[in-house]
Amino acid sequence: MFQADLPELSQENKNKITKQIRELETEIRHLIAKLARMGNRDKATEKLIRQKLELERKLLVEKAKLDEIQKAGVSGAFLFQPGFKPDFILPEYRVIIDPFGVFHHSLPEAVKRDAIKSVVYRALGYAFYHPWWDERGFLWAEGTGTTLTYERIGYDANLLLDRMKEIRRGPIKPLTDPNLIAAKRFPGYYLGKNLGAGANSVAIANQKRTKPKVLGIRRRRR
Repeated sequence: MFQADLPELSQENKNKITKQIRELETEIRHLIAKLARMGNRDKATEKLIRQKLELERKLLVEKAKLDEIQKAGVSGAFLFQPGFKPDFILPEYRVIIDPFGVFHHSLPEAVKRDAIKSVVYRALGYAFYHPWWDERGFLWAEGTGTTLTYERIGYDANLLLDRMKEIRRGPIKPLTDPNLIAAKRFPGYYLGKNLGAGANSVAIANQKRTKPKVLGIRRRRR
């Protein structure tokens, strides 16, 4: 997907999780009442209750993540107000790729936003890659702190993807969205509804560049 919404952060997904939790709460109450009528001695019902409680716990954790992101107001152009959205999402691999332009992503407000998006994406279970790029192509970072190094790999997208262990591992989540299946079958991209938001932010950043003074030549007549 190119500049598309993360399914996990959609309002539809949050509503779905909320509905599932309510349904589970009702099922669990009925099962507990059933078990009580049986003198609390039915092993199968006890096991089913434990399974339902574990499923409810997982859904509550997922909902809590969305609530925290909503409270912070940093999600992106989907569930809440636009803050950022991924450039490329590979849902089969649970990978997000967001190339960082050297100038744009060095601005103070961009640095802060990028740090937040990194936490949000990883909290949702995605591997997050943000290779730097400039007029000579991509730079792949290795290491951290004093051991940090950069490898120049140009505009070779296959070489870039080969650096990502999740891609080498292979798909881990089957595609169900017909749009994504079509994009894989006929190589291309599934385009997001808010396509162009990223380009607009780059344009705004470019307007903030310190522009060189325009020099002119003044001629005198004798």
